[in-house]
Amino acid sequence: MSFVPSFGRVFSSIMLNKKVDEYFATGCFDKMIRIWDLNETKVVDWIQTTDIITALSFSPDRNHLLVGFYKGIVKIYRADQVISLKIV
Repeated sequence: MSFVPSFGRVFSSIMLNKKVDEYFATGCFDKMIRIWDLNETKVVDWIQTTDIITALSFSPDRNHLLVGFYKGIVKIYRADQVISLKIV
């Protein structure tokens, strides 16, 4: 990903928010979910989790972010306010 050259992490999952195209979410082995702004090329929100993130998916209405973890747990985060992640 050339627009984040100094990030230096491997993404385990990435998902574009089609409701608001300039934002996307990434999950990482560092156990963090990040919301990125493509226009600003920076992280605009993040949340630390307790497990490695293996999968991300926005709900069909794009108001929630489903997150799969290495230990087999799935958590749902509110994402209706694009740069505000809160666990449901």
